Amino acid sequence: MRHILQHGEHIRDVQDSMRCKDTTVSKEKGAEVTCTICSSVARVYYRHPDALIYECDKCSHVFTDPSAAHFHEIYTDKYFSDEHKNWFRYPDMRLWQRIVSQIPNCATSLLDVGCGKGAFLKFVQTQRPGLSLTGIDIACPVNAIEGITLIKDDFMSSQLPGTYDVVVSLATIEHVQDINGYLRRVRNVLRENGQFTVVTVNNRSALYRIARVVSKIGIQIATNRLYSLHHLHHFTHDSLRSVLQNNNFLITSHVSHNAPLRAMDIPAGNRLIRLALWAAVAIAFGFGRLIGACYQQTVVCSKVPDF
Repeated sequence: MRHILQHGEHIRDVQDSMRCKDTTVSKEKGAEVTCTICSSVARVYYRHPDALIYECDKCSHVFTDPSAAHFHEIYTDKYFSDEHKNWFRYPDMRLWQRIVSQIPNCATSLLDVGCGKGAFLKFVQTQRPGLSLTGIDIACPVNAIEGITLIKDDFMSSQLPGTYDVVVSLATIEHVQDINGYLRRVRNVLRENGQFTVVTVNNRSALYRIARVVSKIGIQIATNRLYSLHHLHHFTHDSLRSVLQNNNFLITSHVSHNAPLRAMDIPAGNRLIRLALWAAVAIAFGFGRLIGACYQQTVVCSKVPDF
């Protein structure tokens, strides 16, 4: 989930139907790259200690400098038990229930891309015991889960055994270097009219906005965390819808929501500072709910046949 050294102001939206000025960030002239999802011009949006962050002029997508995207996160046991322990200890059960409730009754198979240790699949198994469940992740556990097929491999290159009625991508797409390639791969393993559910962050959420504002007065812990190389992409509602539609997905549902507060991993050793940061996140989450600018977004869509 990282420092602002920019000037001027430009336009952002709080909701898809509203636009307001965000004076916390501006785009620098002269520093341009090609947008990683729509190939339009993108300019420097934010200066993070590890890499420049760019924003696309056309689709509003925000992403890490592609030249720094060679970074590969190491998914050891420490990743789950230490670095992101709260995220995995307190999953968003309400979101999981919503996702399962939208799975078509006729579906017989589901693939979870980036399944981690299989927690979501185990939940689905209790709710829809008739589904054939498969998960793929480069950090899958060695030990098998009864009734669930786990594949320890790279989704982009793995030879999967078949195709699926439902593909789920929970907080995974923001880690992927090639977004269009990823979505083409999803289409390849998804049956005709199959359902694809994707959960990711929202760069125009209240949490991101407040982090950018306070970074201007020297408090950079939040922006350093949000824009770290841990996440290569920071979608807006517009950019996520755009890239899905451009890859022939028909959007049927788009929901803005927050993660559970206790699931947030606060990078602070001092207990008082950690509590203060948790309180700040809680305020940002509450404000985000009021204005429709929550930290995460979930899109449910279906595969449109190629013509």
